[in-house]
Amino acid sequence: MKSWILAGAVAFSLCLTACSDPNAARREQLSSEIASIQGQISLANQEVVQERQKLAFLENRLLTKKAELSDFQQRAEAYFMNHKMALAAIALGIGGTAVAIDANNEFSDDAQAAAGIGAFIVGMWAIGNMDEVIAVGDALVQADARIKSLKAEINALNAQRGNQFLSVQTREKSLQGLNTSFSSLSSELQSLK
Repeated sequence: MKSWILAGAVAFSLCLTACSDPNAARREQLSSEIASIQGQISLANQEVVQERQKLAFLENRLLTKKAELSDFQQRAEAYFMNHKMALAAIALGIGGTAVAIDANNEFSDDAQAAAGIGAFIVGMWAIGNMDEVIAVGDALVQADARIKSLKAEINALNAQRGNQFLSVQTREKSLQGLNTSFSSLSSELQSLK
């Protein structure tokens, strides 16, 4: 019997509260939604920070690879400029097919320009310096392979950076939407007080 009286008293109290404050249920619902969105905003902020860190890491790697490529190209060009006669001999095909210039080689234009010195002079020089011609030819092939490898790495990093940038934008838009919802619900809650 006491439980019936207690239950009736609670129901009467709720009825009085609801009747005296028609917005109480909506305020409670809004408060619950706001609390949920605040948790989502906190998580979304962390995700944005993580995505930005990944983007910064990729940008640093890209800058490092570009610097490595530039440094390697400068050192390779300096080496080849110190061996112009050997480059000219290679461009003329002196030294055999093992060191012949490939049209796709990164340094083929330099070697062919150096060959304009004079085929006869270069030919005579190459006969007495075949070891240098072979060494320069080998260096030419290795430098070309290294430069192509670095360029491929840079292209791959550029693609990764582009994808990561899109991921950052997506996370930021999601966060912006949550912030907009939070503001809207907070304003509505304020208007009900």
